[in-house]
Amino acid sequence: MKQKGFTLIELIIVIAIIAILALVVIGGAGCSQVMANDFVTGKVTSVDTKRTGEIEKYLVAVDVNGTREVFEVTDNIFKGNLKSSDIYFELKENVGSCYNFDVTGWRIGFLSSYRIINKATKVECGQ
Repeated sequence: MKQKGFTLIELIIVIAIIAILALVVIGGAGCSQVMANDFVTGKVTSVDTKRTGEIEKYLVAVDVNGTREVFEVTDNIFKGNLKSSDIYFELKENVGSCYNFDVTGWRIGFLSSYRIINKATKVECGQ
């Protein structure tokens, strides 16, 4: 007897292949966005640690032209930044100082995702 149509296993395999291809395409677009640089100048207003279960985030609040923006300080292998703790503790010791920040990423509120500080260079306030 000849079989008509596809078996369940064949359908699952096809769906899995399509899903993997979609992830590669979406992931590639996401990496280009993550790699995009932005430069922000602002005054550090607070530095805090946010804990969610076992995950710990180092957050820095910055006043950027009168608007409060929160950034995360974390290692970013794509930018070659593996000195996040050095940056975090420098900012923590200099709350109230102004910095030029090299940041990547984007802010997604409902995911608790923040732009990442890759480099912080201290500047005089008002520049």
